Amino acid sequence: MTTQPWDLERALESALAAQANATEIDVHAAATRLDERLERSRRTTRLALSAVAAAAVVLGVLLTTNGPADRRSAPPAEDDRQGKQVTAVVPQGAGRTDIGQPVYRVGSDGRTAWVTDQTQRLTGVDVDSGDITTRIDLPGEDGSAFDVEPVGDLVWVSLRLSNLVVAVDPRTGEVVHRVRTTGDLGPFGMVVDGSDLWSTADATLLRIDAVTGDLLDTVDLPPTTRGYDVATAGGSVWVTDVGPPFRVLRYEPDEDRLVPTLLPASPVGIAATGDALWVAMVARPQLLRIDAASGLITDRVDLPGNGLAVTADAGSVWVGLPEIDQVAEVDAGSRQLVRLLEVGNFPPFARQYGDTLLVTSNLSGELFRVPLDE
Repeated sequence: MTTQPWDLERALESALAAQANATEIDVHAAATRLDERLERSRRTTRLALSAVAAAAVVLGVLLTTNGPADRRSAPPAEDDRQGKQVTAVVPQGAGRTDIGQPVYRVGSDGRTAWVTDQTQRLTGVDVDSGDITTRIDLPGEDGSAFDVEPVGDLVWVSLRLSNLVVAVDPRTGEVVHRVRTTGDLGPFGMVVDGSDLWSTADATLLRIDAVTGDLLDTVDLPPTTRGYDVATAGGSVWVTDVGPPFRVLRYEPDEDRLVPTLLPASPVGIAATGDALWVAMVARPQLLRIDAASGLITDRVDLPGNGLAVTADAGSVWVGLPEIDQVAEVDAGSRQLVRLLEVGNFPPFARQYGDTLLVTSNLSGELFRVPLDE
């Protein structure tokens, strides 16, 4: 199986396509916008290849660094923030590492950033220097490697086209644990809670011991569920269901109970901050805040584009806005959009580690290391 550079997060596209004719929500419009965005990338890539084959890899970098002259290169002015208007900026001092293939997600132990790409490979990048330190081949079909979570001495990876969640020893490259999943879609998103690793897999939710690799529990979700991403908050596990019906499912382990929260559009990424869940929707440019205790939607933050993956750390919620080549930061306390970064070429995923934001740039096949204290 050969995966093209514009494959992107094909898992999401497949999930939506499978359900598009059964919904009244404007999923078709979202798919059209994505197709248009991809076609522009295809045309640009073809032009670059006709000039010089190597230019295809660095095209996203050239577009980012040589953009229109009116792009701002400094943080938004203070009066802009007070007026609740946030201007997108090009981050200064960002490092970039050429992974060589379209990339998906990234996780880090603070020293090494682990990046998944379309070649069924896990790439280790030194967070400080940006140097590639190791490449590990993974089992399964090409293009399967999706989410990544370092836990202790292991790195866990979900293989979305191969029905596997695996753990590798980064020191040896050996696959030390394999957990088989079921269903046609997934596994996709993963989250670590203590020693538990939770993963979505179609209409099931898996609980894995992140140390021993034992499958501790398999939770059956409603049979129509197309589980995509997962987060933990308030003692519960939350799963985005691209549906329809579009919803977030809250699983309460103590009660062995599922409680749905219906949403206005198809949810994708989800992350938790304290007592709240934050959810992006593929066909609506908003970030939803869901109260972890009640399961009710309490806030909606408008975004300049449709979000995809969501991560959270220390009060900041980060949302990839790949269609417009931006990453958004939302303050979890004020529930306001506070920063927009123009970075990469179709950046689906960003995660903060201390004063550094790691951003994957899918179409240019790069990892960006963005300093947040400048």
